[in-house]
Formats: sequence, C-alpha cells, structure tokens
Amino acid sequence: MTRAKDEPFSNEGAQGVARKIDHLGRVVIPAEFRKVFGIREGDLLDMTIEGDGLLLRKLSQGCVFCESTIELGMFRSKLVCNDCHRALASDVADSSLDS
Repeated sequence: MTRAKDEPFSNEGAQGVARKIDHLGRVVIPAEFRKVFGIREGDLLDMTIEGDGLLLRKLSQGCVFCESTIELGMFRSKLVCNDCHRALASDVADSSLDS
C-alpha cells in the first residue's frame, strides 16, 4: 500500500509527514512544522542521533548566555561565544581551587 506524499503516518504514537530525500541529501521541512518551531531560512538546525532516529533542533543565532553573534563555537549542542567560554572556564578553575 502506498501513501500520498504528505499523508500522515504513525510511528509508535508519533505523528509525522513522510518526505523523500533528494539526490543531494536534502529534505524539505513542512511549512507547518517550520511555523510551529519558528524556523526560518538561514536558521541553524542541530542534528542529533537518538536511538534509531534523527532529532532536529533549532539553534539560537547567538550565544546561549549573552546572545552575542561574534566568535561562536558549539558546546553540547549550544552556541557559546569565546568571551563566555573563557568566563566559564575561569569560574570552573576558581571553584576547583575553593575545594
């Protein structure tokens, strides 16, 4: 039995929409999903393997602590700027000296 392109399916209680991957490995995220999660063109998505699935999460465009958009790096799927990274490292070093 075949389904229409946008026909919902059920996978262990999860609702979704089936989409084909194109020859470049791209897949279109349905407009309804983009609207619900506030995903716009140019936004960053984090892709993580969870169990036997792929989890997509919208990433903020700035540092998770100060919202800076300069010199960003990833730490545990979060964007962190170099200044906050240095401040965190300093705080960790200081707290280990207190012990």
